[in-house]
Amino acid sequence: MFEDREKSEAEVQEKKEKEDAMGLEKADVFGMKIKALKEQDGNDVRALDSDDQPVDPSKVQAYLKRAFGTRLADAERALTALAESYSDPDELAKEAYNLYSEFRPQIQTGQSGWGQKGLLDLQHIKQLREK
Repeated sequence: MFEDREKSEAEVQEKKEKEDAMGLEKADVFGMKIKALKEQDGNDVRALDSDDQPVDPSKVQAYLKRAFGTRLADAERALTALAESYSDPDELAKEAYNLYSEFRPQIQTGQSGWGQKGLLDLQHIKQLREK
């Protein structure tokens, strides 16, 4: 049985201190805050999974290769060109989720949720760049 309850001020402070000790911070992605870890060199920030472990970039790349196959480079080029069409990074950050909503693959009726197969229309992404 799940019981939703408010955390005490002490619990909130304890969690914050633990996250600070681990070097955790919140990164803004599509206007949502996600847990992230600043790398020891201080230059890179990595997202954390649900167990607060850094996401392995090689696993992400392997997933993308499986999902996009031989079209991965084409998708990367189209998405990079769309991002570069925004001269102001803050404007891109503000519009990122709306853009995603425009080009995300439509999934078949009867399917729902992340990870369902769909068609990514690269031509549509190119058209968004021209707006």
